[in-house]
Amino acid sequence: MPENLRITAPVGSDGKVTRPNSTPETPRTQPVNPGRVPQAGGQKTDGGQRELLLARDSVFGAFIRRWEQTPGLGETLQRLASMAAAGPQAPGRTLPADAPPLQRLAAALTMERGDIVKNLVFQQENGTLFSGPLFRYLDRLSGRADDPQLDLRIADFLRAFTGCFSAGEVRQSILNNLRAVEASIPAVYARKLQAAQEKLPPEDASPGAFAEAVKKEILPLLSRYVARTNDYGKSRDAISLLINNLAILETGSRKDLVARFEELLRYCRTGLNLPEEEAGRMQGLFAQEVLSRQAEPENEFSRALASLLSRAGRRGEGESEGLDPAAVRDICTSVLLDHSVFMPFVHLFLPASVGGRFLFTEIWIEKKDAEAPPAPRGEAGVRPVRLYLTFDIQDLGYFEASVSLTGKRADLHLACPPALARRRGEIRADLAGILQRDGLAPGSVRLTSCREPEVPKIIREKIDERKRAIDVSV
Repeated sequence: MPENLRITAPVGSDGKVTRPNSTPETPRTQPVNPGRVPQAGGQKTDGGQRELLLARDSVFGAFIRRWEQTPGLGETLQRLASMAAAGPQAPGRTLPADAPPLQRLAAALTMERGDIVKNLVFQQENGTLFSGPLFRYLDRLSGRADDPQLDLRIADFLRAFTGCFSAGEVRQSILNNLRAVEASIPAVYARKLQAAQEKLPPEDASPGAFAEAVKKEILPLLSRYVARTNDYGKSRDAISLLINNLAILETGSRKDLVARFEELLRYCRTGLNLPEEEAGRMQGLFAQEVLSRQAEPENEFSRALASLLSRAGRRGEGESEGLDPAAVRDICTSVLLDHSVFMPFVHLFLPASVGGRFLFTEIWIEKKDAEAPPAPRGEAGVRPVRLYLTFDIQDLGYFEASVSLTGKRADLHLACPPALARRRGEIRADLAGILQRDGLAPGSVRLTSCREPEVPKIIREKIDERKRAIDVSV
């Protein structure tokens, strides 16, 4: 049985056993990563830290991968807006309430030149939930006081404010969570959940009554299901989101909002010794903010786009109206990525039809970095504000612009299609005139030919530069 014989050292002709050299082999060395080797002078490269940040299990790496894989709004939203503009439009701009969302979007895209500025300003002012004078005042107060107890009370107030003025959205989120739970549990429990949902109050019920009904009819059923099945799959995630949204809805009453504000104001008076004049100003800002939230801001484009995306996201409705579900998902993903904590820009976008010519505009406004080292300041003693623009005009082509604002001085670089190269002098004079009419002092105004898009590359570079800084604006 040769297969059972143990392998031994060979025997030589002289009868001696030849033994192999017992000198240990040199251990194999792992390949060196050049990004982690210190450079001469003791300075290290950023390669190792970048590799860590872009690792598969890092949050920043997941953001970069999703951002690179998602088509930009210049592709998806522009295609959707072009389809809306090319479709049949109702006469005038007044449409019935039950008009198709695509038709409402087409009507909202028809604008005058002044409407373009109004829509972009609306996006900037309403880009975050806490963007009014009251929240700017609280931001300055928190930075000036540097008091953790004050920050805790501000956080409680913001949580109550969110629940109070987002009750409709939170209620819809709860219903979406219930549908997700229903789709991920066995049919016998899904039928019981459907029967329990029929006992929920109608839409015109108060948020408190709706929350109490969910706790009475839904939560005991889900509790029994989890106890019996020990399900840790998709249903558990949906139930967790349901509980979180229910907690937000419970703290969303006006009574709770007033109580949180009075607690915050009381601490400012006693803990921070806030003067009575400042306390009165704070009360006035709170009343002004509450009154302004009573009436929903009017903006036809934002309302039409939100209605279209919401309706297209429902199962089957988007396809029945000729919309591409993949394009709708890409648009929603792009908007969510714009509000990521890793995005160092405020992103404004607007498709419009002006004078029978379609225009798609995107503006990237660089956010302030409070932790950045002091940068060279201009003559006005303020940090420059940079913004980047891209606009695609029907029958003219693709344009890019970068603007640097230092006080009242504006430095502008415009890259236009090669076909307009012969009109550079005329365009430069027109741009200088526009800056002067807007109350700005024209600095350097340069014009070049746009061979290939450069703004997306700049955006990516700025994201990499600010990868360790996050923005938590809500």
